[in-house]
Parts: sequence; structure tokens; C-alpha cells
Amino acid sequence: MRTAFCEKDCQSCSQFLSDACPGCSAGPGKTLSTDCPIATCARLKGIKFCSDCSSCKTCRHYTARHEMPLLRKKEAEAAERKKQFSTRHLSSLANYYWALLLLATLPGIVSAVLSIFNLSTLSTCISLGSCLLTGLVLLKMGQADLFYKTAGLLSFLRGAVSVLLLCTSDMYILRALLSGGFTVAGIFYTYYLMKGHIDTFASADRQLSGNWDSLWQAYKLVLIASFVCSMMLALTDSLIVTLLSLVAVIAGVVISIVDIVFLFRSAKVAESYKKELHSTTSP
Repeated sequence: MRTAFCEKDCQSCSQFLSDACPGCSAGPGKTLSTDCPIATCARLKGIKFCSDCSSCKTCRHYTARHEMPLLRKKEAEAAERKKQFSTRHLSSLANYYWALLLLATLPGIVSAVLSIFNLSTLSTCISLGSCLLTGLVLLKMGQADLFYKTAGLLSFLRGAVSVLLLCTSDMYILRALLSGGFTVAGIFYTYYLMKGHIDTFASADRQLSGNWDSLWQAYKLVLIASFVCSMMLALTDSLIVTLLSLVAVIAGVVISIVDIVFLFRSAKVAESYKKELHSTTSP
């Protein structure tokens, strides 16, 4: 007689008899990819049977041991449905990620070149166009994730503020207020955009989702550091504070570069899901 950790008789289990499960002592069920929580707990505690554990009588897993195969089967089916949804979800966003990547790189390069030749007005117009196009792309992506929709609306808001800044060149107080509003809108825009990335890849690519989350945490730290340095510079002209401000600026540039790298990876992952969906649906 082969006995499981929960002291059930494997020979009376339909999963074991149908060769769907080799027995939890040997590993997780073949058709149930995730390990049984009872078996995992027993291995961690180094016990042969659940009855050897002092918490056996009050353990919620042990009391549900007879229903565990069915619960695990439902979890596996739910995971498969989630994977299929992620495939359709990401495949529909593939082209938009490439568009975001293009909008995150090309307008910035063109604006930088124009600024060198003192064509600041034209540079601002290109930045405005970039905000509007990015907003349109994100609104399209917003059909799949609401975080993207909010980011798209904030991108339009930033574009509107840019127009107002162009029209109020002689109104210094108003320009200062608008500049502050533009900065705040940019912070919230970045938050919702990155939350969209984190949410979208949470089930499809956990590592990439974690990378986006780490990038957001780094962005927050740099943002706080920049604010503190600005306040300190207003109070003192210390060389150390100036150097710290420079470090914050460099960190911001690094984050922008990493953001582009992650966007490229996101586009590649979404493209792979698109190809996978096409291969499974094509005759």
C-alpha cells in the first residue's frame, strides 16, 4: 500500500490509478503542474505523515485533503484560462508597444538636435505631437487595461499644458504654475504607464513585470532625491549638494535608457505571444 503524506491510500485514488499522479512522495501530479500544498508543507517540515505535525488537527490543508485533487485541478484550469487570456491580451498590444518604443526614442532625439540649432519652438511642437500621438496609442491600449487609458488621458493633458506654455511666454507667474502642473502630470503619467506594464505582464512574464515594478521604485527614489536636492540648492550653494543633484540627473537619464530597454523587451514578448496565437489559430 502506497500512502501519501496526508495518509490517504494512493491505491484508492483515481488520479494515481490513471497514472495522472505518481504519488505526492514522488513529486507533483503529472497533469497537475503545481505541487500539492500538503506535500510541500510536509517536505519543508521533514515529516513522513501529517499526523506527525502538532498542527495537524487545525490545518486547513489537511482537513481539505479529500477535496485537494479537485481543488488543484480547478487551479490548473484557472491558470490555463489565465494564460490563454494573456496570449490574446498581449497579442493585441504587440503593435502598440512598438509604437510606444518609437515615440519614446525618435521625438526626443529630433528635439535634442533642434535645440542645438536654437529651434526651441519647433522642438516644443515635436514634443507636443509626441504627447498627442502617445495619448492616442495609450487610449487604444486602454481597451485592454485601464491604467493605459488613464496614462493616455494624462498624456493629452501634458500636451494641452505644452500649448499653454507656448502661448504664455511673457506671463512668468502663470508659466511657473503651468510648468509645475506639467511636472505633476508627468509624474502621474509615468505611474499609470508603468502600472499598466506591471499589470499587463503579471501573468504573462512575471520577471518582466517585476522589472517594471523595480523601475518604478527607482523612479520614485530619483524623484524624491531630485526634489530634496532642489530644496537644498535653494537654501545653500554647497558643492556636495550640487554633486548630489548631478547624480540625480544622471540617475534619471539611466532610468530613461532602462525604460527604453524594457519597452523593447515588452514589445518582443508581446510579439512572441502574437506569433503563438497566430500559429494556434491558423489552419
